[in-house]
Amino acid sequence: MPRRKSLPRCPDLAGVWGELELCAIEGTLSIGRPRGARAPLSNCTVEEPSPWSTHTLRGERGCGQPQPRARSPRSFRGNRKAALAVVRLLVGTTNPGKLAEIQAHLGNLPIHIVPLGHLATWPEVAEDGRSFEENALKKARALADFSGMPTLADDSGLEVDALGGAPGIHSARYSGEDANDARNNEKLLQALAGLPQEKRTARFVCVLALCLPDSRQRREWLFRGECEGWIAFAPKGGNGFGYDPLFFYPPFGKTFGEVDRETKGRVSHRGKALRRLVESLPMLLPLLRQP
Repeated sequence: MPRRKSLPRCPDLAGVWGELELCAIEGTLSIGRPRGARAPLSNCTVEEPSPWSTHTLRGERGCGQPQPRARSPRSFRGNRKAALAVVRLLVGTTNPGKLAEIQAHLGNLPIHIVPLGHLATWPEVAEDGRSFEENALKKARALADFSGMPTLADDSGLEVDALGGAPGIHSARYSGEDANDARNNEKLLQALAGLPQEKRTARFVCVLALCLPDSRQRREWLFRGECEGWIAFAPKGGNGFGYDPLFFYPPFGKTFGEVDRETKGRVSHRGKALRRLVESLPMLLPLLRQP
């Protein structure tokens, strides 16, 4: 994992955008946790064709159930010009759970989401990086260059302390090539068999990478979120996806599989990363709109 070199905090942005850091990964700008992050937003619009893309889109308009309307960040309120200048954003995932969580947080903003599944074809990107950051950037770069659109991609996983941080970046394929959620959960329980609660500590990690196409000046940003908990002794709950039924979140007294999507989104690793993105959008949107 490359080391990061801290930059001086900007007095104009302190407390609004959070601390800015320049990441050693090819000049990537990593935006840290903002102060006073707002609650998750909803009512996201899904746009089909992008005027920047030469690739045919498919599928029905819209994805998921409509969410209740939420207020925009203060920087957008009353700014009619910003509201009219809509950015089309490719979201590089076909995972319905991830897509729904992203839509819930980017609602009521000047953004039209283009789900990856609406492209007729897209490149397969090998997730062979050494960190969540490397994998997220690799996906975002490849899909942005292929589609010609600004692209948001993520890499996420579960880190278990007793397993030295495993499954980590291999979370999705933890149980092998034919991995699925049930097999991954079963393997994790077997690996932790006999360990008491105090030795089952774990965290979910999500890194979002936002990348502009290479046809413009290469610019990219990272947003990281983490959520601490521990691994339960058996799956509980039918909500969520992945390791949610095993991830016990102490403040709730429940696993993520036992709470609804909105409740989980307020504290989840992906929710935290998305809120950092949302808080930074007033600064980033002018760059995303550049032809």
